[in-house]
Amino acid sequence: MEASKVTVDRIDVNVHKGAHPRIGAVDVIPFPPGVGPRRGRVRHAGQGIRETPPGRVGVLVYFYENTALRLDRHHLEVICKSQIEALRQGIVFPERHPDVGEPKLHPTAGSTVIGVRRFLLAFNMNQNSTDIGIAKEIARRIWGSGGGFS
Repeated sequence: MEASKVTVDRIDVNVHKGAHPRIGAVDVIPFPPGVGPRRGRVRHAGQGIRETPPGRVGVLVYFYENTALRLDRHHLEVICKSQIEALRQGIVFPERHPDVGEPKLHPTAGSTVIGVRRFLLAFNMNQNSTDIGIAKEIARRIWGSGGGFS
């Protein structure tokens, strides 16, 4: 969790730009099954987030996948789809309130998502083009949410 504190201290999402959906500097903290704490312990850690490095600076938390407290937050892409820009405005609505913390984003670090989840295989690739549409089409075809690999 010390890495979370360093990240919160060094990344300002207000000036960060990118194409990858994100809702905060410490965007996602995943725990694959059998690695790290189990579901109940992750929820307990989230409830006590005010005592952990991200919480000491007021980062709010959403739970996902096997740790989700709400069915509509099971899938990570549902939580992150709005990205931080839309979350800033939507957080006032009860359906966008965090699972831990007040419905107010950290001014520079945003929020974080934490959970016990299935194993994830991810890869990055370089594209020899400035056409972001190509990258989005590749992602759509291979992501589980787009009908690709789950």
